[in-house]
Amino acid sequence: MSDKFISDESNHIGYSAYCIEEYIKQGNRDWVREMMIRGQGSVNEFCLEKIELENVAG
Repeated sequence: MSDKFISDESNHIGYSAYCIEEYIKQGNRDWVREMMIRGQGSVNEFCLEKIELENVAG
């Protein structure tokens, strides 16, 4: 991976974290928590489906 790509992704993560923190400070903690849980659930489901498909194909 290039240093530029890593730097860009690091900046994106930092900016996203800043925005999330600011939104929480505005009183949206419960909403942010729910969205984070849902988002992680979607990632987990996708990964499990991918693993299952690889096991069938492999």
